[in-house]
Amino acid sequence: MQASYWALFGLSLAGVILSLIFLLVLIILLKKHILGIKYFVGCMVPIVLVAIASIYMCVPCIKDYNFVKNNTFREENLTAVEFTYVRGDPDGNGKTEYSAPKFYVKDKNEYIVLNIRDVEIGKTYRIRFLPNTGICEILYCIE
Repeated sequence: MQASYWALFGLSLAGVILSLIFLLVLIILLKKHILGIKYFVGCMVPIVLVAIASIYMCVPCIKDYNFVKNNTFREENLTAVEFTYVRGDPDGNGKTEYSAPKFYVKDKNEYIVLNIRDVEIGKTYRIRFLPNTGICEILYCIE
């Protein structure tokens, strides 16, 4: 679970840093008249989109940093209610992949979505997870 967290955090942080470096290089090339304004805008748009996506991934990682640093994770009994992501097989052989289930937290009367597969709807699991990123592991099945 910690390896997944550090991989996500490293990837998102690298995306932010590299985007800023590329933007700086583009601005320098524009100022030295090596790059035209059309090429500057054409290169800047995808770099800004990568920066926004990286920041979007990085913020939950920053919020979960203290959980990982202190090795304290949230642990709850959760009941799988429904899947939030369904993907059909493009080959048309009828296989469907279900993931990102929505769980009901009975004690707090709330729903959370976690990034996990291999659960069955209606069953209750003991799950250890990071609340903001949704990275988790199933400890055992209760029902």
